Formats: sequence, structure tokens, C-alpha cells
Amino acid sequence: MGGELEGKFLPWIGLVVDVDGHYGNHDFGGTNADIAAHNDLFGPRVSVQVKRFRPFGEFLVGAGHISRSHGISDSDTSFVNGLGGGLDYRVFGPVTLRGQLDWINTRFYGEGQNGVRFSTGIAIHF
Repeated sequence: MGGELEGKFLPWIGLVVDVDGHYGNHDFGGTNADIAAHNDLFGPRVSVQVKRFRPFGEFLVGAGHISRSHGISDSDTSFVNGLGGGLDYRVFGPVTLRGQLDWINTRFYGEGQNGVRFSTGIAIHF
């Protein structure tokens, strides 16, 4: 799950606030644990409108938190950075379809993790 809010301060540059949550289950060598990870990111987004298309790129920084429970109970908070972009396609009025791909780097438990986040959905532009 995730959500974003972007405020433009120039026609082609905006500031983005991006929050996401990921939930699952993992087996740690015979011990099963529920996992919840959350990222709170912000940063600049560059975009340009070309007819019905709006490609964009972004650089995000912030904090992440992960917790494990049931069998293993611990948590950690980490600096997070992300680099990515996507494409909005205007369907009608302010409604667009979005495809987005971001590389996300975290540092939970003293180790670096690199991941890819792919998301799709509907975006509404005001």
C-alpha cells in the first residue's frame, strides 16, 4: 500500500511526499515471522507534460521502519533513499493512469538492502 502527494513550485519541478507499507511473512531458518515495513520519503520530482503523457523522475530520502513478530520480535529504523520515475497517461480531465518504478535502498540491522518497487494506479492532478 502506498500514497503520494506532490506540490509543484515550478511548472516542471515539484516536491513529493511518498509513504508506503509492505506486509508479509518470512521463514528465518525454521522460525516464522510476520513482517511490516514502512517508508516515509520526500524529495524533488521533475516532470514534463507531452500531450496526454507526463513522464517524471524523482530522488527521494527519508526514514524506514521494519518490525518482525511471532517467533522473532524486533524492529529497526533506517535512513532510506530512492531513485526512480514513471509515466502518467491522462484518461480524462484530471484523472491519469500511472506506472512507476523506483530503486529503494535501506540499511536495516546494519546491512544495506536494495530493492525495486513497481507500482501502478490512478493519479488525480489538481
